[in-house]
Amino acid sequence: VPGLCGMGAIFSAFQNPSFSIVAQKYQDILKDINSYPISIFEKVFSFILGGTFRGVLIGLLTYISTICFTGYHIENPGVFLLVLTVISFIFASLGVVTGLMLDTFEQVNFILSIILTPLAYFGGVFFEVTKLHGAFSFLVYLNPLFPLINMLRYGYLGIYEGGLMIQLIYIPLLAVISFGAAYAVFKKGIGLKS
Repeated sequence: VPGLCGMGAIFSAFQNPSFSIVAQKYQDILKDINSYPISIFEKVFSFILGGTFRGVLIGLLTYISTICFTGYHIENPGVFLLVLTVISFIFASLGVVTGLMLDTFEQVNFILSIILTPLAYFGGVFFEVTKLHGAFSFLVYLNPLFPLINMLRYGYLGIYEGGLMIQLIYIPLLAVISFGAAYAVFKKGIGLKS
């Protein structure tokens, strides 16, 4: 259940701003965003906030839909909701970057299908990564999605794999880096002026 909630949040939060931006490029209205009397921070944050809200909503609806199968007990509800929100924020930020840098829906779908989906599966969405053997058991720790899914699992079940303190440092750092990347790409005007 925590893996499914995380996967739904990741995909939804990523798709919302990226597809919105690409759709606005097709309609030739994205360049009009520069004429709005709001700061760059507010413009970027509005796209990210929309994706974050959608990601959290999909994650919570996924949890609600599983209640009749698994029960309604969450070990640490505050941690679960916080991590779900941070995951959605990170991938909404990456969705803004992707939407600005790419020009077609097919290119965005390529990122979603070929990069994010395998990372999500090998990040422990459907299984505990300690069950993997050989080279895969080591490669899992190089996966940037593993700590996110692992902390979500900790909020839901109260168990985790790997170093908890490292993951508690890594997740906020990833949120700051992803927001910084979205802000930098937006500030440079990549994808906005064409």
